[in-house]
Amino acid sequence: MSAPGGPPPPVTPPATEPGKPGGVTDQQATGIMAVFGGLALLPLLFLLFFHFGAGYLSYQKYGSMMWAVVDFIFAYFYYPYYAFFLAKDPSPQPMGMIGGMAKLFKGGKRRR
Repeated sequence: MSAPGGPPPPVTPPATEPGKPGGVTDQQATGIMAVFGGLALLPLLFLLFFHFGAGYLSYQKYGSMMWAVVDFIFAYFYYPYYAFFLAKDPSPQPMGMIGGMAKLFKGGKRRR
C-alpha cells in the first residue's frame, strides 16, 4: 500500500502461460524474431553479390583493381553501361532455337 496521497502502484500485465491459447511466450517470440532476422539477411546477401558481380565484371574487362572497386560501388550505373557500350555484339546463331524441327523447315528427309 502506498501512503495516502501518493501515486498508485504500477499495474503489471498478467503473465502469459505456455499452455494458454492466444498467449505467446518469450521463447516463441525469440524464435520468431530469429527467423525474421535470418530472412532479413537474404536481401543483404543479394545486394552484396550484385555489387561483387559488377566489380568482378569490371576486373575481367579492364584488369584494374581500382576500376573494380569504383564499379563495385556504382554497380547500378555500371551494369547498364557495360550492357549497352562495352559488351560485344552477339554472333548470329543459325536457327539454333528450333532444334530437331529444323529439318521440317529446310525440306530435309524425315527419319522413321
